Amino acid sequence: VYNHRPLYNASMVYCPTLILRGEYDTASQLADMEKLLRQLKSSSKKLVTVGDATHYALIEKNAVKFWQEAVIFLKT
Repeated sequence: VYNHRPLYNASMVYCPTLILRGEYDTASQLADMEKLLRQLKSSSKKLVTVGDATHYALIEKNAVKFWQEAVIFLKT
């Protein structure tokens, strides 16, 4: 989602999908990510909000949580 407009048709996505966002991420709003999750057709989908993190969560102090969630999702 960019400027409250989808960049693609999420209902055409059937592959496993993990959405990771930081709690204080101003670039990916929680409501937008929840809507995206609902639109995905994948039977394997998950939305995780990493606490005390921004859009750059993967390189911030809570990056371990970000990477742990990614590994857990990939192993399932």
